[in-house]
Amino acid sequence: MKKVEEATDLMDYFTKVEGQKAVIIDFNADWCGPCQVIKPIFAQYSEEYPNIKFISVNTEKNKEVAQQFGIQSLPTFITLHEGEISATWKGANQVNLKNNLDKLAEKLK
Repeated sequence: MKKVEEATDLMDYFTKVEGQKAVIIDFNADWCGPCQVIKPIFAQYSEEYPNIKFISVNTEKNKEVAQQFGIQSLPTFITLHEGEISATWKGANQVNLKNNLDKLAEKLK
């Protein structure tokens, strides 16, 4: 059973993504209603896409990583393929999340 890993600071974030071929990051906050709606769906997808590393960044607790990526609205999702940003999108849209995960998974084939 895969799980979503919480990045606690900038160094922890870099440790989690180092050497990973495919990563998806969910930038969120406790006060963000749409973030809380998409959170269990994001966790469910972590089980369906075992070759993708799922990371959650709470922007209230981890401002450094949010600033590193220039996050201005929540939720924001970023996918990384071999260390490079492959997609960025905003909003708690399950279809958009699934489509971007499918695209990232396809790059791993």
